[in-house]
Amino acid sequence: MAAALAAHAEWNRKLQEVLDGEAPMPEIGDVARDDMCALGRWIKGEGAEKFGRLPAHASLRAAHADFHLLVGETLTAHAAGDLAKASECIRKVRSGSSRVQLELVRLSVAARGRT
Repeated sequence: MAAALAAHAEWNRKLQEVLDGEAPMPEIGDVARDDMCALGRWIKGEGAEKFGRLPAHASLRAAHADFHLLVGETLTAHAAGDLAKASECIRKVRSGSSRVQLELVRLSVAARGRT
């Protein structure tokens, strides 16, 4: 779980590099999906097996899906040359990333209370 979260936290940096022209544009359809990153695979795999019955797992799953949709929206705006919208979206991505981290902490707390 920790490794998946650390890899996911890199999204903010990677996305900013794309917006700054320092990294190539990823495939938008891939990054907008919530099951292609390590955290998404964990949420839908091992995380669902172990914690799927907890409401905190559903909250994490929703926050994570929303985050990836925001990344896709940001890249779509950037690709269309709408830099104002891309800039607005990147702020939402950062907020969404914080929400994913918070929901993961909530799941961790809920899981400890379950044992």
